[in-house]
Amino acid sequence: MVATITQDYFETEQGLEQLIVSTYNAMRYKYSESFGIMNLEIGHDMGVAQGGLTRDNYSPSVWAPSGGTGTSLADFMGHHQTNMQGMYPMINDCNRAIETIRSGAGQSKFATDEAYANMRLSEALFNRAMCYHALNSLIGDFYARTDYTIALPSNYNFPRTPSKDIYEMMIADLRYGWENLPETVTTSEFGRITKYAAAHFLAKLYLQRAQGVKYGTSEYGRNADGTIDTSNPNSYLGMLYKGGNETSDLDSCIYFASQVINSSNYELEPDFHNIFRREVDDYSNESSKEVILVAVFGAGSADNTRYGMRAIAYFSSSYVNSKWGIPTAL
Repeated sequence: MVATITQDYFETEQGLEQLIVSTYNAMRYKYSESFGIMNLEIGHDMGVAQGGLTRDNYSPSVWAPSGGTGTSLADFMGHHQTNMQGMYPMINDCNRAIETIRSGAGQSKFATDEAYANMRLSEALFNRAMCYHALNSLIGDFYARTDYTIALPSNYNFPRTPSKDIYEMMIADLRYGWENLPETVTTSEFGRITKYAAAHFLAKLYLQRAQGVKYGTSEYGRNADGTIDTSNPNSYLGMLYKGGNETSDLDSCIYFASQVINSSNYELEPDFHNIFRREVDDYSNESSKEVILVAVFGAGSADNTRYGMRAIAYFSSSYVNSKWGIPTAL
């Protein structure tokens, strides 16, 4: 590929379209590779760790930086094997698409159809926000890069971006998406982001920002410049501070959540089990009106990475085992 395609390819209509499709790995990483599932699914009552109690519950040897979970987090951030599904490679792809469209370098339809270009830009912004949110939720402040690279950096000084700045950027990007994404997509584009997916994500961000608003002081390890003082014993609470204003953020949360709730495109399933039910060769649950956005996996597709959809191996519909202290007989 490197010998036949240059970076200029990503300015052509076809190349830019393919690049934007590739950014949807931001929604697939937690379902296909074990490091995504280990970091984002283990620890709640729907997830089952194949390793047993040491992952389901806290174990110093497993959850230490050098343990299995710590190693999994490192892979989650910068996985660089054949599938390139670490967070930073995906952020780099998003930034390439964002910069190309915003600079006006995109060709053909991206140059002649402003609404279309804005829609595709919104998809890349959304997928980058997915990566930002995952990293911020796991490790707090992190280096939130907004440019792209095609070579090794000149230095390796990557200062952490305060959570306040990260949330401001995500919210601004998703509000742009709310204005420029379509309400629905065609069957052939099943899985693409809609404005209601952006609204749902915005509601979540506003709620989380409101929840941590009181922790932005030196008492909780937040310095005046927004950085975190990790020597402060209360800094674990300071990491929850993401800026904002509690009253206005809760109002915004209600507003955007209501956009989804009141849309005729969505409704709750009368039976929660319907979402997970699947008989042989029956995929009707994928079109449930409770689903706002899906991570698409094609049957037998070469694009499904090494293992394809693996999440099903980590979910349990049975509470009869005793991993959570629930007796086998009630």
